[in-house]
Amino acid sequence: MGLFDSKLDVTTITHFQIFTSVPPQIKILKNFGLVKATTSEITAKYRNEDDELLSALFTEATKLGANAIINLQYISGSYQRNGHAFVTSYLIATGDAVLLEDI
Repeated sequence: MGLFDSKLDVTTITHFQIFTSVPPQIKILKNFGLVKATTSEITAKYRNEDDELLSALFTEATKLGANAIINLQYISGSYQRNGHAFVTSYLIATGDAVLLEDI
């Protein structure tokens, strides 16, 4: 069974407080700095990793006192474990934890 042999899993989870840039008509009150969340390993599991990652990222931001994340970026990659026998993929999400007005 390959990756494209399974049914498409479309999620409806929306992250209203996470933006790729500063939204118009919104004022940044405070910037708490960069936050990062990482999936440990994605191996034969291709469901909802992005939602889990964004939830973890937002949890880290709220620990600092932020109510939003701006400048969201995804980084993905893969590496081989145990020589050539096993390939592991990962996702990293980063963004600036901020306190926004009128969110």
